Amino acid sequence: MRIEQVVSELCRGDDGFRDKIEFLSQATGGWERWFQLELAYYICERFHDNYDVRLENSAVYPGTPYRADLTLTSKTTQRVKTIVELKCQVTGTTAAAFAQLIRQDIQKALSAARGWDYEVIAVTQGPNDMEYILSELSPRYPGQISGREFINLGSPGAFIHFFKGAAP
Repeated sequence: MRIEQVVSELCRGDDGFRDKIEFLSQATGGWERWFQLELAYYICERFHDNYDVRLENSAVYPGTPYRADLTLTSKTTQRVKTIVELKCQVTGTTAAAFAQLIRQDIQKALSAARGWDYEVIAVTQGPNDMEYILSELSPRYPGQISGREFINLGSPGAFIHFFKGAAP
């Protein structure tokens, strides 16, 4: 399962969800934890027969203080395991500052346990921020990073997806 698709589906969802995400993404303070819980719940509801979902998993970063926002493990084959790191841009944060936070999450992949796919989803305030961040990160991570605009959302307006396949 690619989390990129799941995030797009979730944010295309019902009007109630769209109203909440537009409101919370503009509120003072962070909204990342709320989005993490919504995404975990959505995955559990849609894919409960196929995946186990775990929040705040520290076992995937052995010997470090890091915790993965979400981990997904296939119920049918233990070889399909995914670490998901989320970043949600707080209103007023510059694209340059947000790009640095995304870069830090991508670097965590270097300390992840072997055998795990690694995905970063970074929700931006709008397409302009997404484009700026892509221009900053794409040269460093060719073929691993992409952007996508949300349909029917004003803000947040887009997200960045980074993917690194499992190391053997």
